[in-house]
Amino acid sequence: MRFKRYTTALLTAVAGAAMLTTPATAEAVTGPTPQTSGVVVVADLSECTPGWLCVWEYPNRQGDRYSRKSAGTMELGGVGWRDRISSVWNRRNASVTLVDSRSGVVPDVTLPVPAGQLIPDLGDVKYLSNLADWNNKVDKIILK
Repeated sequence: MRFKRYTTALLTAVAGAAMLTTPATAEAVTGPTPQTSGVVVVADLSECTPGWLCVWEYPNRQGDRYSRKSAGTMELGGVGWRDRISSVWNRRNASVTLVDSRSGVVPDVTLPVPAGQLIPDLGDVKYLSNLADWNNKVDKIILK
């Protein structure tokens, strides 16, 4: 793994940023440590730990990520993720179901995501017809 040295000028330019991202890694800038000469390597935010379900706010596993491991229903409104999901990776050993909650007598719309499946862009997944897609439509997720 490659390490990068950042000058004081660069650190000043990104003041307030906790993460610097490159295509291969995300690196947290910290004070000097004996092992890394000032850079600590952390997990790439576009990755998802095996056994977990991960969702991202932008296509292709970009932007903020929210993860969950345990079975149950994730009500996304309660954690600030309702209608925000654009990318999904189910690294669990069981399927999950994405749900767009409907109101009144109209039934909820669901999208099953089998174990191991990556959907890099929910905008490519058709929703009910060819006129709409699943991007930013998920209200809850059921983990089996």
